[in-house]
Amino acid sequence: MEMPRKKENCSLLDYSVELSDSFRKIYSVEKRKEKGQFFTNKKVASFMASLLDLRHAEIKLLDPGAGTGILSAAICDRIILESKNKLNLTIDCYEQDSEVVPYLECLMSECKNVFEKHGHELSFNIYESNFILDNANHYKRKYDLAISNPPYYKLRKDSAESLAVDHLKLDSPNIYSLFMLIVAKMLKKNGEMIFIVPRSFCSGLHFKKTRRWLVENLHFENIHLFKSRTNIFDDNEVHQENIIFKAIKKFPGERGTVVSSSYSKEFEDFFKIEATFSDIIFSKNGENYIRIPTSEKDLKIIRIVDSWEHKLEDFGMTVSTGKVVDFRTKENLREDYSEKDCVPLIWLQNLEKNGVNLNPENFNKKRGINVNKKTSRVLIPVKNYVLMKRLTSKCSKKRIFAAPFLRKEFKNFKLVGFENHLNYICGINRDLDVNEVNCLCAFLTSDIVDEYFRIINGSTQVNASELLKMPLPKYDLMYKLANVRNLDEVQDM
Repeated sequence: MEMPRKKENCSLLDYSVELSDSFRKIYSVEKRKEKGQFFTNKKVASFMASLLDLRHAEIKLLDPGAGTGILSAAICDRIILESKNKLNLTIDCYEQDSEVVPYLECLMSECKNVFEKHGHELSFNIYESNFILDNANHYKRKYDLAISNPPYYKLRKDSAESLAVDHLKLDSPNIYSLFMLIVAKMLKKNGEMIFIVPRSFCSGLHFKKTRRWLVENLHFENIHLFKSRTNIFDDNEVHQENIIFKAIKKFPGERGTVVSSSYSKEFEDFFKIEATFSDIIFSKNGENYIRIPTSEKDLKIIRIVDSWEHKLEDFGMTVSTGKVVDFRTKENLREDYSEKDCVPLIWLQNLEKNGVNLNPENFNKKRGINVNKKTSRVLIPVKNYVLMKRLTSKCSKKRIFAAPFLRKEFKNFKLVGFENHLNYICGINRDLDVNEVNCLCAFLTSDIVDEYFRIINGSTQVNASELLKMPLPKYDLMYKLANVRNLDEVQDM
């Protein structure tokens, strides 16, 4: 295979982009997606490299999942441009895709040549192997810096990578979270790591243990949020919020964090703020989140919500998820709840602002579920509940869509089924009264709650665990907050 040759005045970063483009022409997006490969954009690589502290005479750099080497190239370019003194750089690159390795070798050789022409020294090692399997059980190599755009795909619990880190007793639902953990363990004290990853690890139950370890062992010095769910990687195949973070391996303490944001990889509308440790790291009610405020208004919201001292349990309430999973009980679903021995099955499409509509337009779901021994464990008594959609569309005005389910409107039924895409708030060993239901619906769909959820959660999914642990104000404030449009009014309450 013939590699593109570096032009005389071409930067190392531009050459790495040329190599990436050459590789993409040969290997399809589908093939790369299967391997979790999403190549870093040039401007993104430059931004990531700009965050590293390069004020050292000797640097040992780790580039796991190196791909064609664009991140290492961005660092080399920055050193050549900025460093006035001789620098000795060692780069360890991991890339297990044998089809990518020749491109990486070509790039790293050019980096070495150009680096030495400018009076610096560069040595590199390319490990054509699985980074996780090579390093999961020992962390002998220690690094000053690490930079990575790791692969992204879901892991089975019985995958080789999951089994290799089982001794850590940490959750690993996606390969990218393992890269973060292993790299953090391989850093020297005060070592730095720069990653571009999905925002999903910042909240939610699936990454809880991983997140706790990270926030207890690292200080997040910089976080950059891309507000666009697309247009971040050159392949445009990732559809979720992504962040770049810089973390230092040291006790977090009370150091601040610079939070910046832009719409896309072009870094248009770039804006940044400074936040405190407690603004970013929420640790309360047995939970921890990494919050990402992107404006002074967001910081005000965080500080208001953090002043609330209650949670649902304090009001004798809890949150559950609908127990009816349609494909697991197909034989018990019926066209209509009016059929013999049937009760209503409520789907997220049934929810409307003021309640539950059993017969919405263009509704093609099964409306009833048979009552029998098999379904007895997934049906619940007809009581007063607050129903919420677990998933909202990207274009929805509010992250939480809540509607009242009132016993008086279903008095002809003793049981009801809630489909699995619904969460519901219910009383603990009691029934909610109508006023409580209406109050909670109004509060949960208020502007301040909506904006707070966008700060803690970048997905369109609302998890029961987040609702359960969310700070709440005194009950008599909930109604007042439901109609507040100005934060100054909230602070005066």
